[in-house]
Amino acid sequence: PYLEEIAGSGEALRVGAVNAQGHAWISGGIEWDLAGENAIQRALNGERSISQKLILPADGIPVFLLTVPVWQGEQPAGAAILIKSAEELARQLEIQSFHGQGHSHIVDRSGSYIISDEEPGGEEIPFFEYLEQDGSADPGYSLEQMRRDMQEGRSGVYYGKLNGTHLAVLYQPIQWNGWYMINSFLLNEVTGNYQAMLWYGVLVIG
Repeated sequence: PYLEEIAGSGEALRVGAVNAQGHAWISGGIEWDLAGENAIQRALNGERSISQKLILPADGIPVFLLTVPVWQGEQPAGAAILIKSAEELARQLEIQSFHGQGHSHIVDRSGSYIISDEEPGGEEIPFFEYLEQDGSADPGYSLEQMRRDMQEGRSGVYYGKLNGTHLAVLYQPIQWNGWYMINSFLLNEVTGNYQAMLWYGVLVIG
């Protein structure tokens, strides 16, 4: 029941259990020391969580750990974990490139990429810095406002230019770790159904 609670839709790569010392036993005979992983510590403190991107031992692929505490009486005695590949989690969260007409990203509140269909400035450049480096805000919009909104858990819309082309960015919080879903579109490339979807999203979020 613990794993069913966090599984949601989509396929799990592996499942596992973690003891109170942070040592994990993963399906397929994998053992993994996760004592230093923040998501595990949060589960051992009684909270549900999801990890940052990790590399799964043996398989060597990028994964995320979805964790819930396992209780013994009134105290958490360990954690149950469900492991999803980064690719599967991106699919579940509907990360997509809209057939080349836009991009989707999951970022933390600082703008650092968690999952992306494309890291346009490279993984080392947070989303905000990328926009500051190569873009400018339209009148009435600012990256500072977008930053404040994300720090305070609000949805919003940003308009500006990126390398001389008009850009729309829709941002909204998701349920995990204070992360944000960001959908960005170069407006002169958005056509047909995607343009209608964009303006619907602006009306709903804005």
